Amino acid sequence: MVKEITEYWHSVKKESESFAGHSHLKADYEINIVLKGELEVTRGDNAFALKAGDMVFFSANMFHKNMAVSKENTESISIIFSLEEGTFPDNFLRFYRLSRSNLAIVKILDEEIGTRRMIRTPIPAARALLEALILRAESDTHKTKALSNASAVTYHNAVNFMNENIEKTLIIKEIARECGVCITVLKDAFSKYAGKGVQSYFFDLKMEKARELLLAGKTSREITEALGFSSPSYFSQCFRRKNGCSVREYCKEKRA
Repeated sequence: MVKEITEYWHSVKKESESFAGHSHLKADYEINIVLKGELEVTRGDNAFALKAGDMVFFSANMFHKNMAVSKENTESISIIFSLEEGTFPDNFLRFYRLSRSNLAIVKILDEEIGTRRMIRTPIPAARALLEALILRAESDTHKTKALSNASAVTYHNAVNFMNENIEKTLIIKEIARECGVCITVLKDAFSKYAGKGVQSYFFDLKMEKARELLLAGKTSREITEALGFSSPSYFSQCFRRKNGCSVREYCKEKRA
């Protein structure tokens, strides 16, 4: 089931320290486990609160951001890995409250990998442990509700509005008005839950949709019209700047 572990991060963060919001173009899946303290995690258009012993498992191409929120240091593990095709669906997101026995597997996994970050050489024992954790954790699934504070709701509503109007060129004032807040409140919500500006986030949404459309067989001209770019050449320029490769190179790699 687990093909390869590519990254492993054991982190300790102070209150309000965070990992920059991002998504992975090449990795398949990611798991985050809170060992100590609390994290507020953004996944897509929602934010959630996780405490010690909680785990979130998700498709790594989903936008995500983690922020430590407890007064004591927050300790967590992030594992980025690939799975055999069809093991889990796209846009997968699931939360768990790990049992003691599964936390014991996490401890052994941590000892096996140690301080490695980018994993260049396969570690068969670690791969087997991760696979065991994934399978056993199915009995630890936990319904975790999205945060409902004003800032989280503003972020959620704004992202939904962007997705519903992905073909348009939206300005911040328009998004804030749709969400019923002032521009400052909107910017603060994106700073907290996305770690980036409103317009930067909207651009990234367009790029995410563009990648989906390319893999569905759409041409650059069709995507230009669907996502509101001024011309195919400008879309190609934006795509290369964001993804580090041309449209042709991206399609060739993904379909290989």
